[in-house]
Amino acid sequence: MTLPPWTNRLQSWWQATGRPRAQSLTNKVTAEGRRLTSGGRHFLVGGRRFMDGAVGFLGAARLFIDTVPRLPAEGRRLGRRLKEETPRLAASLAASAWQGLRRRSADPRTRKAALRLAPTLALLAVVAFILSSIKLVTIQADGHALTVRTTGRSVQSVLRQARIALGQGDETDPPTATRLASGTTIVVRRAVPLTVTVDGKTLKVTSARPTVKTMLEQQKISVGPLDKVVPADDGPLKKDMAVKVLRVTEKMVTETWAIPYERVEREDSGLAMGLSQVVRSGKSGSQDVTIKYTYEDGVQTGSKILDQKVTAEPVAELVAVGTSGILNRGGTQIRFLKAMNMTATAYYPGPISTGPYSDGYTAIGLKATYGVVAVDPTVIPLRSRLYIDGYGYAIAGDTGSAIKGYKIDLCYDTYDEAIRFGRRPVTVYILQYPN
Repeated sequence: MTLPPWTNRLQSWWQATGRPRAQSLTNKVTAEGRRLTSGGRHFLVGGRRFMDGAVGFLGAARLFIDTVPRLPAEGRRLGRRLKEETPRLAASLAASAWQGLRRRSADPRTRKAALRLAPTLALLAVVAFILSSIKLVTIQADGHALTVRTTGRSVQSVLRQARIALGQGDETDPPTATRLASGTTIVVRRAVPLTVTVDGKTLKVTSARPTVKTMLEQQKISVGPLDKVVPADDGPLKKDMAVKVLRVTEKMVTETWAIPYERVEREDSGLAMGLSQVVRSGKSGSQDVTIKYTYEDGVQTGSKILDQKVTAEPVAELVAVGTSGILNRGGTQIRFLKAMNMTATAYYPGPISTGPYSDGYTAIGLKATYGVVAVDPTVIPLRSRLYIDGYGYAIAGDTGSAIKGYKIDLCYDTYDEAIRFGRRPVTVYILQYPN
């Protein structure tokens, strides 16, 4: 911090003039005290001189103190020290003088002089008391800071002096009954309205506390170690703020979870390409899982797995996957691209099976006859060449509203043939896709 030039001049004056004068005054007081023992008359003359000098010195000190609020930090510090030391010095000197007077009170002339000196002593005592009672106080209220010199003894008295009124619910820090000391800073907090939602109820409150936490303490609303406060409880209060206290609870639960088994595929050249066969069924395992569930106001908001213990290992499923693309039927080798296990039904293209409005043609314009089958186009593309066990060669040339997924409908030339076939599982081999 850079001090202004006048502080250097003040220090120079003190070194050159102030200190010698103070030392001279001290020497005079000492000399006068010594001469006091030689006679009452000399004591009274010296005491009067001392009193005149002390009163002048105190007047100069009071003038200096009155300028203290306009000084920078260093000047104020020097002023405070002078203010603290001057009353003590004055009171000490006055007490010494009075004791001296009492010792010399047997001399009538001394008593008469003491009576003349009494007003001066009283004035010195009053000045010392006034100087010792003056306090420099800072008040922060309504967004402004005010510095006040006061002789008041409490926070309430200095607020009255500064004409700062407290409304209902307003608070001060320190409290209004606190005894003042020089350098005290008084903060005035105005009460604001807000709402607090807690335990299913919404409360309308007014508070001047500095933070949400202290407001909740004032309203005697307890907050547990897991509870949440929104906004944060260390935040400042604001007008019309909505504060919510969430009651947080935790619950530990141990549950049994299934461990899914894996599917392990193994190639099998003895199985037609596209077909698969389960060699060994899989079996799920199990594990005990300890979970911590978190609830806010009774509603689950989170969970965390704390521990997992396997109680039964899963058994993998083994599946044989066909790789053979050659089919032997009646001594003839038939090459195919894919084989599928499907459910087959049969139909007769006449009106008995298809209704009176059937024209005998399929969805792609083929004449419905033996060797034309209906499929789901998402499984087997239309116009694909097929071989069906128990039926023979066929073409995927029709669709049906009931033919979905792995279902196939086989066309027969007579109604009796279709009835005899009924419904049965078949293996369908795709020999050629369209195009």
